[in-house]
Amino acid sequence: MNRIEVEIDGEKYYLKGSLPEGEVLELARSLDEKLKEIKEKYPKLPWHWYYVLLSLNLAKELKDLKQKYDLVAAALNEESGDRE
Repeated sequence: MNRIEVEIDGEKYYLKGSLPEGEVLELARSLDEKLKEIKEKYPKLPWHWYYVLLSLNLAKELKDLKQKYDLVAAALNEESGDRE
């Protein structure tokens, strides 16, 4: 397991896992950037609200990607069914 140091929102975290270091660093940078965007947009919120909004934004992105995936998978299944 790799031990990787990342920084999110000015805090250092030491993570262990099986993902490649570059991928972990990229994910941490992405979270940090999204958090900064939220803080700039809503500068007067209590600190914990930033993490709630970040979580909701990520959940929305995941839901949208799953819907797109489902549409593509359905289209591919339909297309392969037409060939039979």
